[in-house]
Amino acid sequence: MKAEDKEKLRQLLAKLIEALHLIISEGLKTGTLKPRYQPYFRWKLIEFEYSDTGIKRKSAKGQEFAKPYWRAAISSIWQIIINTPLYRDIFALISTTYEVKEAECDLYLIELINKVGGNILAGKNNKVSDAERYINLFLKDLEGENQEYRAEVKLAGLLLQSRSIQLDKNTRLRKPTRRDFERAVPVIFPSRGTFPLQDPTAFLHVRVYDTKGEMILENEIDRSVALLRLFRVGAVQDLQHSLDTSSIIHMAGGTLTTGRLLRGDTYLITKEDVKTLKKFWSNMKSVKLPTAQVDELSIAYDRYSDSLEGGSIEKHISSAVMGLEALYLKEVDELSYRLSMRVGKLLSLTEGEYKPGEVRDNLKVAYKIRNKYVHGVILKTEQIKKLVEEKFAQIMIDYLRASIVALLKRPSKDTLISQLDDSFLDSTQEEEIKKLLFMPYGKRRH
Repeated sequence: MKAEDKEKLRQLLAKLIEALHLIISEGLKTGTLKPRYQPYFRWKLIEFEYSDTGIKRKSAKGQEFAKPYWRAAISSIWQIIINTPLYRDIFALISTTYEVKEAECDLYLIELINKVGGNILAGKNNKVSDAERYINLFLKDLEGENQEYRAEVKLAGLLLQSRSIQLDKNTRLRKPTRRDFERAVPVIFPSRGTFPLQDPTAFLHVRVYDTKGEMILENEIDRSVALLRLFRVGAVQDLQHSLDTSSIIHMAGGTLTTGRLLRGDTYLITKEDVKTLKKFWSNMKSVKLPTAQVDELSIAYDRYSDSLEGGSIEKHISSAVMGLEALYLKEVDELSYRLSMRVGKLLSLTEGEYKPGEVRDNLKVAYKIRNKYVHGVILKTEQIKKLVEEKFAQIMIDYLRASIVALLKRPSKDTLISQLDDSFLDSTQEEEIKKLLFMPYGKRRH
């Protein structure tokens, strides 16, 4: 685009925004522009406490009130603007200079008028600098430049000691605050507003920069949740997320609530863990996550996710064992022995402090439980009580989690199994195995 054409368009857009101010001011004075009203609800908390064990809160009687809703007014403003010579001049300049189809050009200008007009009616963005900001963003869209796309994600499954953790320049974790639970929300379910069915224990803020970043943003949310789920054993999940963007013409907004609640274990990120978490986060950028392609690693990750869901302890253990089978077995005989030996050997070579003998013994017990479960045999009450006290299911799930992380370099399964088996007779094979493993934590974990 020629510099003179861009400057001309900038001047015409400034006149358009000025015209919007005049039309809205006149419409409000004469009463031709009137809002509709949307019911909203806000809780006022009596008590709010966030600790290493979770959230403790009580809700007082909430307040219901109405907020003005200007969509119908914006539509009438659009009908006035579209018939002006100014609009036609802008339309012609955009469609010819940027080779934009007529229908798309109309859509782009509708979005500009919706955003600017809506904020003027709401009493926002009434300064000259605000008009310049909208014009700059609109021109960036037309010229195919990157825009900012933002997400706020309500998480369950982890707790924070630190108020906020900057994981990278575009990703931040933070504690929930009282204000998060006292936000005004549209009345859908008055007792809860639009909050998820489970209280969030942490908030994740994600940004991406792209020309059409909504799908990239969704992928980044999924990746972030997967990373947090793999850092430690915990049923980390996206309960609900809200999207927003600085783009004028590319829509990204609204709130999405998950329909599936894991209701599993929650882990705590202490202040001492922050350095390790940041190292883990940075190193994980160099590998494809298990969700990136269909292979034994993705099958194992699916079983890992299954093991984090609610259900019986037998289900947790069986899901973890099946995930380990996907990684370590290819035979149909001597399964329990081979599985326990290979898992014990590999985990002893990772960053975690795993004792091979202990791993082997635990896996033998787990395999018996798995076989009983798949054949419909229920454990006795005293057996279940003992497993719960020992946190046996969490131990098995952690074996699977640590194995998935260690194998993110995706070594050949045949090569890995061959070297694991050889290492029982030839200890020099251990160094070769270590070369196959991914070690993202940067230090031994406790």
